[in-house]
Amino acid sequence: MLKAAAVALIIHFSPGGLVDTFAHRVAEAGHVEIRGVCASACTMFLGARDVCVTRDSRFMFHAAFAKPSTEFRGPRSAEGTAILMAYYPLRLRLYLYTLGGLTIHERWLTGDDLIAMGAARACKD
Repeated sequence: MLKAAAVALIIHFSPGGLVDTFAHRVAEAGHVEIRGVCASACTMFLGARDVCVTRDSRFMFHAAFAKPSTEFRGPRSAEGTAILMAYYPLRLRLYLYTLGGLTIHERWLTGDDLIAMGAARACKD
């Protein structure tokens, strides 16, 4: 029996979106390569089964909002924020907790930061 070759998902830029939408995408993902900017709910891909990051990729973390917002305003969603955190590798979660967890303020990390803390694997060039 022939099996279809898995198609890699390569992320060069993702502004994120709804937590529920990204939860479904992560569950369906095969190999994921993050090679650029991955913001907001996109960071949930760090919890995918087979994910790698480039050293110069950039990640933006913040608390989830109760309503979709492009202006980072409005009430936060404790449930959405807990879901985000649950997708992150343990070392990243611990790091974020030392900074007070996810807040409305943006926190940026590079792929190099994540690799150094043991929260992500480097992509092969």
